[in-house]
Amino acid sequence: MDNSFIKHATEFVPNETIKSKKTVTHSVFLSAIAIIIAISCISAYQFYNLKNANRWVAHTYQVILASHNSLYHLTYLETRQRGYLLFNDKNYLSDFNENVSKIKKSLANLTELTTDNPSQNEKAIRLSTLINKRIDLLKQMLQIKNNGKLSSPEAMNLFQKSQAVSDEIRALTNEIVQVEFTLLNERNISAIRNATITDVIFVIGQTISVIFLLIAFLLFNRELLKRGHAESKIRNFENQLRSIIEGASDMIAALDLNYRFIIFNHAYEK
Repeated sequence: MDNSFIKHATEFVPNETIKSKKTVTHSVFLSAIAIIIAISCISAYQFYNLKNANRWVAHTYQVILASHNSLYHLTYLETRQRGYLLFNDKNYLSDFNENVSKIKKSLANLTELTTDNPSQNEKAIRLSTLINKRIDLLKQMLQIKNNGKLSSPEAMNLFQKSQAVSDEIRALTNEIVQVEFTLLNERNISAIRNATITDVIFVIGQTISVIFLLIAFLLFNRELLKRGHAESKIRNFENQLRSIIEGASDMIAALDLNYRFIIFNHAYEK
């Protein structure tokens, strides 16, 4: 027994209201954390979609470029051949084989790029066949020129056939490019939509999570203030009770609601 003649038998037990408020505070805080995690997951998913959409946009440009390159090198080859036929200058044919190699490389690239799209891939394969046929016709015309038969009916028929194949090549190339431009428009719309959705989700999610965290902070701070105020009242009550008990000569004890001793005086202890 201490010299104040007062003894604490039990500790103060928080009531159900305090526990309930603490649960609410924890729930709000955990909800904010859950929202932040959910927003992070959704943002990561949307970022993946955006990256994928941008990849397909770049892929479309690659297909268009490969198509144009094939047609460009073929047109260049035809122009060089006409120069040779008109001026009989073999310098026009100095890079013939080099341009044929460039055409074949562009066609191989185009075929590989369109493997994800069966319809476009079929057109790319057909375009390769037509361009190879056109190259063979160019070589045949050169052979006729070398044989001195450029004015023969055979040369005229070959020229008409070559023109028909060239027209078919240009039409098919334009068809491939137009399909890719349609896909490009769709993929640009998809990329913009994904970017917009990502921004909206991020802004709304961050706003909600900040609000929840702010609410949790305010609730927690209020509970701290209430607890401090309650503890101050308890200390004042205990001081008053201690003064009363110490000044009494009779046996006096204070019990809580569960009939447990809180404090008692020296007379009661005896």
